[in-house]
Amino acid sequence: MVLRTAAYRGSRRLSALATVSLIGACALAPSAGAQEADRATAMSTLADDLEIVYDSIRVEGSLWHMVGDVDISHAGRGLRLLADEITVNIEEGSFEASGNVSFEQGGLLLNGSSMIGDIDDATLEMHDAIGVAPGPFYIRARLLRQLEPGKFEAEGGVVTPCNQTTAIWEFRSGRMTFKPESYVKMSWPHLRVKGLPIFGLPWIYWPLQDQGRHTGFLIPAIGTSNRKGFMFSQTFFWAISRAADVKMTYEYFAQAGSGFGGEFRHQFADSARGSLKGYYFPGRQRTPEEEAEGKRSFESGFSISGEHIQTLPGDFVVRLGADFISSTQFARDFQDDINRFLQRSSYVNGEITKSWGASTVSVVANSTERFNSNTSSTVGRKLPMARYNLRSTQAAGPVYVSLQSSAARLQKLSRFEVKGEPFEEGGNYSRLDAFPEVSVQLTQIPWLTFNPFFRWRSTWWSQRALANSENLDDGPVFRNFYETGLEIVGPSVFKIFDNPGSEYSPRLKHVIQPRLTYRRVRTLDFDGSNRIIRFDEIDTQGNDRQALTAEITTRLFGKRYPNRNAEERMVSQIAEFTIGRDYDLDPGSEALELAGAPRVRLPWFITSRITPTDRLQIDGNVRFTPSFTPASYRVSVSARSEFNSFQLTWFRGVRDFLDPDDFTMVVVEETQNTVNASVGADLFDHVITAGASIGMDLFQNTLRSATASLEWNLQCCSIGVDVRRLNFTDRAETQFALILNLAQVGSLGFDNNSR
Repeated sequence: MVLRTAAYRGSRRLSALATVSLIGACALAPSAGAQEADRATAMSTLADDLEIVYDSIRVEGSLWHMVGDVDISHAGRGLRLLADEITVNIEEGSFEASGNVSFEQGGLLLNGSSMIGDIDDATLEMHDAIGVAPGPFYIRARLLRQLEPGKFEAEGGVVTPCNQTTAIWEFRSGRMTFKPESYVKMSWPHLRVKGLPIFGLPWIYWPLQDQGRHTGFLIPAIGTSNRKGFMFSQTFFWAISRAADVKMTYEYFAQAGSGFGGEFRHQFADSARGSLKGYYFPGRQRTPEEEAEGKRSFESGFSISGEHIQTLPGDFVVRLGADFISSTQFARDFQDDINRFLQRSSYVNGEITKSWGASTVSVVANSTERFNSNTSSTVGRKLPMARYNLRSTQAAGPVYVSLQSSAARLQKLSRFEVKGEPFEEGGNYSRLDAFPEVSVQLTQIPWLTFNPFFRWRSTWWSQRALANSENLDDGPVFRNFYETGLEIVGPSVFKIFDNPGSEYSPRLKHVIQPRLTYRRVRTLDFDGSNRIIRFDEIDTQGNDRQALTAEITTRLFGKRYPNRNAEERMVSQIAEFTIGRDYDLDPGSEALELAGAPRVRLPWFITSRITPTDRLQIDGNVRFTPSFTPASYRVSVSARSEFNSFQLTWFRGVRDFLDPDDFTMVVVEETQNTVNASVGADLFDHVITAGASIGMDLFQNTLRSATASLEWNLQCCSIGVDVRRLNFTDRAETQFALILNLAQVGSLGFDNNSR
């Protein structure tokens, strides 16, 4: 039998109104103290569009019994109740449902053995409840109560995003409160993985949304290190507003002590965004007895890094930045990334810039400290510096002009210790600089280009450097030098190869292009005794020089698809190869000339780039001695696919000098030789994720770093391990972390690069 309330009046209407109480506890119901007329009006409104299905009905006074696949739904409220049997007390506004009870409200679906409810109190209780909420999140409870419309309390509750019969992971709590599509609050919950208890907490607030940010404690991170001992990290996240948030972190190291970190992020508008991160470690000093037992001391220190970019009225742009460490020892103790570990400088920078057309004007305030050792450093500051630059601009016909200019108040200091006492040398001074350039681009011949240029640089310093000291001496320095030269590109030749049957590229183009560059630098009214204060690239001595660079480049172009999903082919470079040589045209000393000593000790060079696809790139450059013996080189390979990735960099640095026994020979002394490689793979359709990296110092024949990770990715979590071996100079350390990524919760594991 089907009852549609819109088709019945009178006594049948009363039946419909009574059955509304079955679902009123989950709808917008009046409070217990509301007037009877208001209650009747509200229930009458709810009765519209109400549909009731049952096999039979029995009335006993105020009790109404409906039996047999009872189905009550209200499309307007998005409510539905199903059960084998439902009993309604129309006077008290209460109901009981039993046998295969199912309840739906919006995106919430619950099943249970029985349910009772009261419309006046807007409450319900379901026993042996199991269901799903939007997210999706799966919920189980021994007893589930609705405290108010849309808010539930569970006793003996379980919540998880896993839909397996035995959840891969879940939170269990004796008492929890939740709102579908909002949150779950749990008292004394504990995490279980495959039924095995992992850890417990006194309280958890868990947002039930796929997006958005919420204030609360993040899942703790753990790890272990043979150097720092057991590692524990707990972060509190504060969602200040939609445009700003803060993370505050406490870290505990069993052998090193405690550390404190924080990060502030903001994006108040598209024109104002940035972040600020800081970390402080108070240090731990050991007694001589503890050090004799192998326990080491850790130096205190801190780091600050961040940036802020903001656009002001008038198209002015403000940039603030900092990357500051208190000492190199702090970096060696707490940086796990090789690049951060080798950090030897700190800076704080502020700049305001405005650009229009080809012009740019800026004002910069900057402080940079470069650490030479634990007891000495060099400090350079711009207090401030104003700059005006004009990019290369066409002045008339083929003539182009450009300009770099600046006016600065500078400070240069040298800090060091003598017998434990700190000393400082240096001081403040002013500098003015102008560097105009004029070039001419002559391209009347399509395959040949001439580009003569003329540059002039004038620089004034208010003081000069003292001999054998970092202190400054009164007396200005004025330097002028000019540079003139000619660049010739061509004659260029090319050939096109048609391959109509090729899937890779139906047409290839091969180009051969020689290039010849001549430069001549001459200094006016200047000699080396003026002792320029070295601050940056402007402060070169401007030594006289004539040089020539000759090179030839060959390129291969193809018309191919830029990626696998592209529908049209595009012209792109497949390979480039350049070989060249530098020549010093200035005469050397007579003794060296007679000995036949080479004027450029590493004159030959080769560079190459190969990009056969958008997923593979190979770069390389090599420097050679006059006898074409390889000296310094750098090779990098980057390859990736849908399931794999690979990167390799091999670098060799050298110091070169003339053989003291034979000036015609060049001796190459290796100073650096490193290999860094990493590989990643997704196997079995992303079920297994594996990664590894290695850093080798071939000069010292030692392993600098090695990492390996393996993750098993499941429907609602991933489980894995991460192992790191660090061998940076005086630091040998092995770290191990168990990684547990929980869907829509977070990661259990130690963030090795958080600092």
